[in-house]
Amino acid sequence: MVFKPEVPKNNIESYDIEKLKSLEREISSRLVEAGIPVDDECRVFMDSFREIYPQEEINRDKGEVARLENLWYKDKNPDEIKEERLKRDGEQFEVLKTVIFNKFLGEDFIVVRSSPYDDYKNQVDNLFLDKKTGNLVCAFDEVTSLSGKEFEDKKEKVARRNRSKTPTNLKYGLMIKDGAVFGGASQHFPIFYLAIRPEVLKEGIKRAGASLEEKTDYEKKLFTFLVDQIDLQIKDLELSPIYDKELLSSLRFFKGVLGEIKKDWGS
Repeated sequence: MVFKPEVPKNNIESYDIEKLKSLEREISSRLVEAGIPVDDECRVFMDSFREIYPQEEINRDKGEVARLENLWYKDKNPDEIKEERLKRDGEQFEVLKTVIFNKFLGEDFIVVRSSPYDDYKNQVDNLFLDKKTGNLVCAFDEVTSLSGKEFEDKKEKVARRNRSKTPTNLKYGLMIKDGAVFGGASQHFPIFYLAIRPEVLKEGIKRAGASLEEKTDYEKKLFTFLVDQIDLQIKDLELSPIYDKELLSSLRFFKGVLGEIKKDWGS
């Protein structure tokens, strides 16, 4: 499907973002058809975990999400909050990288956005599942800067989480077993930060292909740029002790996966 709305005469940026959101909705639709519990923003759908957690507990978690959003977006309803959130570079980058990773890796991997609860409470933005093994192989956190205090803080925080004896927790995680998708808490997976400059983010949104089948040259460059960031972080982690043995095993597995990705796409 190719997104072809009328282009607003004086608001090309709004048009480009809606193009990206249209692609995100199409990814969501395909994932739902494949049995992956996500909403129309590719976020893990919390209500699908009723067989894992009591509905009362899920409602409490959703209430905590609403409480935090009310702090950040005072006096706005849910639709207005979505609209305001999409104006922020961080939200735009989440959508862009979700679309890009699905375009380039969707045949072999499931890439979804984390549940709102895990996004806000556990600082995880994306989940990356291997279709062959069914395992959650890594998660992503994002920062819209390549330098400065925000970048350095994120870099240090992610490194501490990977080297900690206490694993990163994900309450609304996913795994695949015998072709079926299961939900539940996840641990022992590496987390990587992905960084981008605001001007590159804007260009990436503008030059994204209008269908999931179209991979523009700029998207290929941006995909390679993101993969190289992950590769560098793996090499950095290998220089220091990792106490979580299961995380170390996941890291070694993903290093092999990344090697294949780099060969396939010439990174």
